[in-house]
Amino acid sequence: MLEASEREVDIFNAVDVFRGHVEAICGGPRTFDLGGKRVTNRPSSDVSYLKAAAYVLWKLDFDQVQLAVDAEELLGLKREQLRKFIHNSTYQNHDKTREPQSTIWAHIPLIEDLVDNYGYRALTDFKVDELHAPPFV
Repeated sequence: MLEASEREVDIFNAVDVFRGHVEAICGGPRTFDLGGKRVTNRPSSDVSYLKAAAYVLWKLDFDQVQLAVDAEELLGLKREQLRKFIHNSTYQNHDKTREPQSTIWAHIPLIEDLVDNYGYRALTDFKVDELHAPPFV
């Protein structure tokens, strides 16, 4: 796969499991069976990251009006959809003996660190692109 990537060959033609892993990270519209578990229409890791940032900022009572505006621009979530997402993420029954179902929970510790230690205060601060990547340490 690495060799094919270096030759600039489309790596999506590689093994189906690898394609599933890429789509799990980048998001993808297809449904496939991975070890008996159906994986369907997963959001990209960037979307999960921004949703986690919205969740943390909302819970910390930062400017919720601006947060709603940014969420609509970056995530396509209207204010009521954002409220419902926050409410569902907050009040769903989290069984501590098994892994949470939402993909945002993996991002929460990093988001909290960025807010506490790096001064991130708005959803646009978390926008993922080549110039504004978060400081992974």
